[in-house]
Amino acid sequence: MSLTNAEVRESLVALRVLLRNKTGQKRCIKDNRGTLVYFTDREIRIMEMYYGMDPTQGALNLREIGGHYNVSPERIRQIKDRVVHKLERLFN
Repeated sequence: MSLTNAEVRESLVALRVLLRNKTGQKRCIKDNRGTLVYFTDREIRIMEMYYGMDPTQGALNLREIGGHYNVSPERIRQIKDRVVHKLERLFN
């Protein structure tokens, strides 16, 4: 079952709360099966940029985010899809 855009945004908000006190390059949370799910700072930031969760700027498209990280829009799409899959594991 795939998450809707609204569900992804809600999951990202919940993820921010869960990861608030965790630091470092990778942050992890246990899913409901006890498996660790890792999120990098880069993955979280890309999702925040894509869904417009930064109050100083609106939602950015794949090309704009790719320009920020100096990677292709396709690479950003792959990262975004990977994070959505991780969120589905955590919140479904």
